Amino acid sequence: MLRFVSILACSLFLAVAATLRGMDVAIIVNKENPINELSFRELTALFELQQQFWKAGGRVHVVIQQAGRPERNVMLKTVYHRTDEGLNKYWLNRMFKAEITDLPQIESSAEQAKQEVAKRVNAISFIDAAQVDDSVKVLRIDGLLPGVEKYRLKSDGP
Repeated sequence: MLRFVSILACSLFLAVAATLRGMDVAIIVNKENPINELSFRELTALFELQQQFWKAGGRVHVVIQQAGRPERNVMLKTVYHRTDEGLNKYWLNRMFKAEITDLPQIESSAEQAKQEVAKRVNAISFIDAAQVDDSVKVLRIDGLLPGVEKYRLKSDGP
């Protein structure tokens, strides 16, 4: 019985530690996309629609999650360097100046974002790395995949 309680306590500790560590956000693309890696600068250019075409051709289709999602909060902090309100103003300003013709597609969950990327060859999105499956491909960012200590797309914890 003592051993069972000890194992249970250890499991609980590991679960709490993982939660406190936060989450890594994976950048995902369609499995048919030939890109395997982006620099952080390229990642930012794609999500800000500064770069609207893939190097291999085809218009980039950006899929983002709705406001309030933890993954979006990580992207706001690390990639966009804006609040939700600031991001909305940014998009409206770019539309007004005719710098972009389409806004990113907004999905209500990581699962929906993943499904959209799996359907569209030129799509790119972000999801909690724990939700990645074989329906999409995860890109390396500056040579790193989620789960590595120096990976930049992480939350600070809850």
